Amino acid sequence: MQPCPPVALDPRAAVVEASTSAERRRVHRELAEVLHDRPDQRAWHLGEACVEQDEDVAALLEGTAHRVLRRGDATAAIRALTKAAHLSPGAADRGRRLAAAAYIRADASGELTMASRLLDDARRFGSDDRASLY
Repeated sequence: MQPCPPVALDPRAAVVEASTSAERRRVHRELAEVLHDRPDQRAWHLGEACVEQDEDVAALLEGTAHRVLRRGDATAAIRALTKAAHLSPGAADRGRRLAAAAYIRADASGELTMASRLLDDARRFGSDDRASLY
């Protein structure tokens, strides 16, 4: 029986894996501080640094979603809107962001299962069930 060859690990991945969540959040905050000229990356790092809901960061991520969608990256837009929704303290904002993610998901991929789940969440958090969702 031959021994298994050693697995090559990415040293960066090993550092991340060995760090605590507090350490990772601190690094994300520090990265966000130096990325003022790159608003989309800054928004992602701020979002990863959050422990609690934060409307300011949610709004930054929503802006990121609109920019990456204009560049044609629907997947990144959905991720940004979903993250923004989870960071939204207000139910109406959370519902609106989830509805936008559902619309983009259905429009970009034609796949309706995940879009329907997002839309169900949007309705659950939305403040006005009669309001139009795309």
